[in-house]
Amino acid sequence: MFPTDRYTPFGYLANPGAYARSWREGIGGALRSTDQQPGFGWWYPFQQRNQAGVALELGLEIDGRWFVPRADWAELGLHASHHGARLFTFEAAGDGLAVSASFFLAHADALVCVYQAVNGGAETHEVRLSVQARAWPAEAARTSLAEPWCARLELPPWPSHAVATDAPEATLRLLEDGHVSVERAMALRPGEQCCLVVALGRGADPAATGRRALAAWPLALEQARAEDDRFWAGAARLVGDWPASWRRGWVYDLETARLCLRPAGGIYRDVWPAWSANWPRSVLAEATLDMLRLALGAPGLARRALLSLFRDAPAPNVPCLFQHGEPNMVAEDGQACGTSLAWCLPFHNLALLDHLAPERDWRAALYPFLAALLDWWLAHRADASGWLSYHCTWEAGEDDTPRLGPERRGAAVVDGLVRPVELQAAAAQAAALLQRWAEDLGRVAEARRWRVVARRYRRLTRALWEPSEQRFRDRDAQGRPLAPCGDPPYWGGDPCTCSVLALTAALSGAPTPAQRRALAREVERYLGLPWCEWPSWSWIVAEAASALGRQDLASRLAGSILARVYPENDRRPTELDHGPVPGAAREWWPLDLSRWNAGEAYGWGGATALLLLRHVVGAREAPRSREEGWITLAPGLPAELLRPGRCYGIERLPWQGRHLDLWYEVRERRLDALVRVRETGQQRRISLPNLTARSVRLW
Repeated sequence: MFPTDRYTPFGYLANPGAYARSWREGIGGALRSTDQQPGFGWWYPFQQRNQAGVALELGLEIDGRWFVPRADWAELGLHASHHGARLFTFEAAGDGLAVSASFFLAHADALVCVYQAVNGGAETHEVRLSVQARAWPAEAARTSLAEPWCARLELPPWPSHAVATDAPEATLRLLEDGHVSVERAMALRPGEQCCLVVALGRGADPAATGRRALAAWPLALEQARAEDDRFWAGAARLVGDWPASWRRGWVYDLETARLCLRPAGGIYRDVWPAWSANWPRSVLAEATLDMLRLALGAPGLARRALLSLFRDAPAPNVPCLFQHGEPNMVAEDGQACGTSLAWCLPFHNLALLDHLAPERDWRAALYPFLAALLDWWLAHRADASGWLSYHCTWEAGEDDTPRLGPERRGAAVVDGLVRPVELQAAAAQAAALLQRWAEDLGRVAEARRWRVVARRYRRLTRALWEPSEQRFRDRDAQGRPLAPCGDPPYWGGDPCTCSVLALTAALSGAPTPAQRRALAREVERYLGLPWCEWPSWSWIVAEAASALGRQDLASRLAGSILARVYPENDRRPTELDHGPVPGAAREWWPLDLSRWNAGEAYGWGGATALLLLRHVVGAREAPRSREEGWITLAPGLPAELLRPGRCYGIERLPWQGRHLDLWYEVRERRLDALVRVRETGQQRRISLPNLTARSVRLW
């Protein structure tokens, strides 16, 4: 079921046993591919700011020639055929010899490598499979033999490790630097195969851990493969003539969402969404964006994780937390903060998820927590006139921005200094969603109350319109438009006079028709730097542009991001290029990768999949009807893809309890669309020009 392809031979595996208690204390590490040669290992305390690690790395000898560094392996076409969150398989081939190595966790403390070679050619080859257990930094590695098949590597103060093999013919060598190499050599005749299985254990008794892993590896391998397959059995995937890096990039995006899904533990009674595979913590903004993407494969799992986020939070504002409840975004006055009603559009994302995969019981369970969140902001972040403001810039999401805090310090208390457009607009949007859900749940009095709140914050948002500039502007506590921020600039611009987050007003229902027309022109200002480099900003720009009827701008932005980010995420460097590891979404998308200095396996970097779905494929909710069975097709294919005869599809798209296959065939001056409901076989065919929207009813 997993979509086999020629993926980049880099990436991450999910590590359910990892967690953090602070920004200094990380437990369990990140499971990441190694850089110099093919392999996987634990990076301690996490890949970001790692201090040490231990890994299994591959070597191969064919007829006297060794293949060790990635540059050697590239000659054999090294790639990953399976690139899942639970299972990662390297493949290479040459002279009729096919080599594969699968990495997976047998359990939380045992990494297993199943390494095999198959001779499908007509000649006999002398083959040596080698797996090195390597610790770094090298000077920290100390080795002592425990048993003939087991070597122990200690990395004080991290857990000790052991390496073992289940192949009795294998030899174990101690290398000069203290590392261990497990090898198996044989003359491989046509039709024959050889296999080497190696387990890397850790913990108090790593040798015993390795033995248990070797005893159970066939079942563990099958379980890892089955878990990846189950997800992709119901997940949307790209098919047809899409660029290969886009097809694979879609998989990396969805798999990153799986990497960031954490098992129950600590304060969380069920699965919960973390912002990243490194230093996992809960963050409202990233969580709603990431789980919207996870719902493209597992809607029920996404709903469960979001319910955990709200239900198990220790306070209504859903503060940012590590797994055991330790707050990690604390203002200078000691208040534990969470991201706001506005950052990454959390209520908007929840509304989209509810449309994609509606479930009344989930709405009923989540509604009280969403109501408590909005009420908390109205009680704790509003002044006497109702104006909402941030407590610190970390709470706003735009860390250290001079727009909100002249001192440019994330933890500095900034209550009441600024009346931000996006916060008033987000309150209006949140109240409108709560009103709809309350009506659906039969909470008539509450629905009336939310209607009043929505109207009030639409009115406050509208009061921030600046007629002379024909756009919304943040104001200070006296109601004056903010003065220029001055030097140094914030990401190359002045957010005091030109804030991208002011576009949130377009999603609130606040702008008048004339203001919407002006905003439709204003949004073009935000298609370039720095907004196209950050998922959080790009998402707001694209969604606002679409809401303002500028699908052309939303598609242009999405297409430009996909055209550079997907190839970068699918690259195959044979030497360190100092960019982010390919094969996993990342924290931001700099135009120049030499500027890279941020987080890998970071959830919101996979928002590229949402940009593709909503603003290139154009599969969107139908605004004309709240009934199920409707879809809006608003394709925005980039010009370079509009070649007559080409077909672009997305199959198994979860849609309101069913799965859709959607295809576009490019014709002269139009697209012929076919939408089929998999469960019933119902289908609709329509023709429409690119950048034209049309709503259709499927059932």
